[in-house]
Amino acid sequence: MDWQVHWLEAEGDLAPWRERIAAEIELARTAVAGVLPPFRLDILVERVTGAVIPEVGTAGRAYRPSLCGLTVDPLNPNFAASLDTGDIRRTIAHEVHHCRRFAGPGYGRTLGEAIVSEGLAGQFAGTLFAAPPEPWECALDDTALR
Repeated sequence: MDWQVHWLEAEGDLAPWRERIAAEIELARTAVAGVLPPFRLDILVERVTGAVIPEVGTAGRAYRPSLCGLTVDPLNPNFAASLDTGDIRRTIAHEVHHCRRFAGPGYGRTLGEAIVSEGLAGQFAGTLFAAPPEPWECALDDTALR
């Protein structure tokens, strides 16, 4: 699998975290290579303050079949833990699943189709890394909703 990582640093230096992030991306690439045929992919890694999921300090996005992105916010208090908990490898696997769907049936255009695509991507990442569902993949009970 030919994956190229592109570091976007106009909004901040990523040097202190490059090796750790690159290692997490490589773990994702190796896991994906075990279940999917080879494909080329570009991955953008950028540092943007506040543009992440607050609970983890990272966020992902799939743009098209051959491009996805990882946004990190080292100023987020949860970012450091994301380097140790497997969040980045799961995020990359999740976004790769979206990219592969873009290359096939597509992500979807309705809320129902988006729910299916997100659920499948979550299951893909969770299965690859034997991880429990992410908090946002779980239903809330009435107490939590209140």
